[in-house]
Amino acid sequence: HVAGTAAILLEEDSTLKPHELKYIIRETAVDLGATGEDNVYGYGRVDTLAAANHNYSHTPVYDLSVTGTNAVWTTTDIWVDNNDDGTPDTPVANTDNHLYARIRNIGGQAVGNVEIKFYYADVGTIGISGFDPNGDGDPDDGNFIYIDSYFVPVIGPSGSSQDTMIGVVNWNVPVPITDHWCVGIGIVAPYPPNNTEINRSNNTAFRNFFNITLTFNQVLVFPFFVYPHPQQPFEDFDFRIDRKALPEQFKVEFAIDRKIAQDWFREVGGLKAYEKPRLKNLPGVNDEAAKRGDRADAYIRLVDEIGVMKNIKAPEGKPVLVYLVIQGPDKKEAEEIIRQKDKDWMLVFNVANGKGLFGGMAIRVELDTRRRRPKE
Repeated sequence: HVAGTAAILLEEDSTLKPHELKYIIRETAVDLGATGEDNVYGYGRVDTLAAANHNYSHTPVYDLSVTGTNAVWTTTDIWVDNNDDGTPDTPVANTDNHLYARIRNIGGQAVGNVEIKFYYADVGTIGISGFDPNGDGDPDDGNFIYIDSYFVPVIGPSGSSQDTMIGVVNWNVPVPITDHWCVGIGIVAPYPPNNTEINRSNNTAFRNFFNITLTFNQVLVFPFFVYPHPQQPFEDFDFRIDRKALPEQFKVEFAIDRKIAQDWFREVGGLKAYEKPRLKNLPGVNDEAAKRGDRADAYIRLVDEIGVMKNIKAPEGKPVLVYLVIQGPDKKEAEEIIRQKDKDWMLVFNVANGKGLFGGMAIRVELDTRRRRPKE
């Protein structure tokens, strides 16, 4: 029945490729058992008449995407689920983690033999341009560490029941040397069997597996580097910070070199500069300055949902060290936010120039109400 249906479809349109035939036959099958594909009935019973009458267009061209949006850092389409129960887990070092990625087709053609490539890096910086330097959607030319690939035989066009697929690989992750792991996903659709994909800008996405956990009033310091664009290291760029549902009871500051702060704090929004830190007990921030007998750091507080510094430069085109300083709420403030339903609290950082985003980082923030504040 399947072969006969394929023959009829080819008689109607001889240009159909094998993965397009498979898509049409699956899409028009009579669903049996549980909704969608299942291990008992597959995609269902072949319906030749429905397949022959299916309106499949070769246009618009396919467009593969990891997130389908611009949520490069806050995506939930990359996750770890070690017991495969549908609830995301935290990666565990030195063991096989089940690393998942969800991809989709937001174009109008079916796509065949799609490779989902999984990579990771041990990083603590805002700079991802080393993932896919030539921007073709294939990270093979980058400096992330290759994990494995998952192959998807067919992805249907947007709006079909097959426009979203999930891949999984085993990720035996080492203990991070720096601050956290960053997983990068790249999607490749080879030619042949597909035409060349025109839009490859959304074929990559990232997920930072790193949390900051605070107790009441605790202050933590997280150092990272802001990298300029590797191809235009001396050109201006914007640095943006977003509170993604992070309550205002969490205080957020940045400590950077005073001279750099003077240059960066020209076109700003949602930020306020201070000569002295508003948050106390900053371990590691002022140690070097104290040894020199001066205060080399300036302090910038995030006072709105979004903070941005526009048209800034990296001195000598080199990475700039920045300290993120974050303080947890006190007990009274915590009572106000514990009742919130949305506790996916994040700080998201992006760096971009006129050509678009070229770096970023996302940090999930958690409040541990079971512990007392540790002694600094």
